Amino acid sequence: MLLILIIHGFPYYALMNRFQNRLNRAGLSNGLNWKPKVASINEESFNRTKLTIYNGGIGINEFQNKKDIFEASFGRKIEAITSDELSPEYTVIMFTKNNWPKVVKFSSICNNINLHRDHFILGHTLKGIVTQDINELPHMLIAGSTGSGKSIMMKEVLVSLMKSSPYLQVIFLDLKAGIEVQDFKNYPNVSIIKDMESAVYVLKRIKTEMDQRFSYLEQNGHREIVCERDKMDKILVVVDEASVLYMSNYANQQAMKLSRMARELTDSLAKLSRAANIHLLLATQKVTKETIDTHIQENISGKFCFKTNTLAGSVTVLGNGAAYSLPDIPGRGFWSHGHKLIEVQVPLITSEEVKQFGEKLVEEYKCGSRKMLQAKINLEPNSNSNGDSNSDNNSNNNNQSNGPKNYKVEDVCIKQIEN
Repeated sequence: MLLILIIHGFPYYALMNRFQNRLNRAGLSNGLNWKPKVASINEESFNRTKLTIYNGGIGINEFQNKKDIFEASFGRKIEAITSDELSPEYTVIMFTKNNWPKVVKFSSICNNINLHRDHFILGHTLKGIVTQDINELPHMLIAGSTGSGKSIMMKEVLVSLMKSSPYLQVIFLDLKAGIEVQDFKNYPNVSIIKDMESAVYVLKRIKTEMDQRFSYLEQNGHREIVCERDKMDKILVVVDEASVLYMSNYANQQAMKLSRMARELTDSLAKLSRAANIHLLLATQKVTKETIDTHIQENISGKFCFKTNTLAGSVTVLGNGAAYSLPDIPGRGFWSHGHKLIEVQVPLITSEEVKQFGEKLVEEYKCGSRKMLQAKINLEPNSNSNGDSNSDNNSNNNNQSNGPKNYKVEDVCIKQIEN
């Protein structure tokens, strides 16, 4: 403290003392009853103050769980609590004077930002608009109860990703036959699946596609699929209400078997599909090991959680209780990626806006300003159990004339899956 007094003077020393006393009120300590210490205080701008803390081995989750206490103690809103980029021994609390907007509209955000390629909009934070590159994830989970904003977020993620990704095929698994997915039914690059048996078949087809892409990469000495170079589209598999697909307590034996197969196929995709340019987006009301297998969760690095009804629900998704402490505001949630945990207000997108964008896509595909690099993946099971459909093969050959030689997606029927 004497060194601080010599270098910075008495006002800064007094400020450090004041911040330390308020930090102590949170009651954090390690196993040796040692309390975290204020390391530095920096005014990043007129609206933002950065507090760096030597944590003494106290994990980031323990700091994040105390967010409400810190805000009450310091009398300031917290923008984010993160680990220091250079050293995990330090924890950073970013305070802000900015206020949350009352309404965030998707159309307004799109008019005010230039989305980079393969980015989608997360929403508005106290720092401003936040977007995310899907290639950095590569998979994502959205959790939230009915009315929290889960369906709205899924729509705006898909629409913004379609805006920024010129070569994208979306496969929608919607086993609850909800009306939300109907907004996408006329999209030229979207396929919609609504029953369990078809969903499992489709997951097998996507795994076959992944394996074919790996073979192509090995043959050509590449490390990952690049759309333009390899003439292959980015593929996004969306599972709406994933708990229905992965539920393990079905009374019906056939349903249980299909559910187990869905888990195994999804686990394989989650582990391996990054290099193949195949991504997963799972949405569910509740995340438990019974609804989404732990192995699958471990391979999903991007997680968005709206307000939860229980502390355990927040801990399951985020690893801390942050979502349980959220205000009861539709569209408010936490985005977790790596050590980053950010409070976000998801923008509102209407069904009409989703349909209008779909009409625009139809016109773009018709006039040729947008196209698929490969034939739209055929998700209909063939009557021939060997998957030898001449019409399907001809369609693939005609539509993939510019693609790599000998590249073909084979049909695998549901009987083969069961084997």
